[in-house]
Amino acid sequence: CYVSLKQEIQYLLANKYERPADEVRVTVSKQMDNYAAGGVKFGTDDQGPGGLFLAAKIDNVWQIVYDGNGSIDCAKLRQEYGFPEEILQPNFCDE
Repeated sequence: CYVSLKQEIQYLLANKYERPADEVRVTVSKQMDNYAAGGVKFGTDDQGPGGLFLAAKIDNVWQIVYDGNGSIDCAKLRQEYGFPEEILQPNFCDE
């Protein structure tokens, strides 16, 4: 069991990228109901690679629905996952 959303996201990303959890640094910048957004850095220093993430709680389990630095399918996030605008704007979807 995880002590926080931040820790749960950290372990999800560590598992996805096969990295030790202590090398995955997560910041949660927004959280509303079953949605969260934030950033991630890999490695032990600030120069490591990183990106943004969006997570949704689906069937009572947090899932990463987007991570990285590339383009984001905003229509899919709104329609398929029901993301609120407060999470998507301004960092992910500006339209």
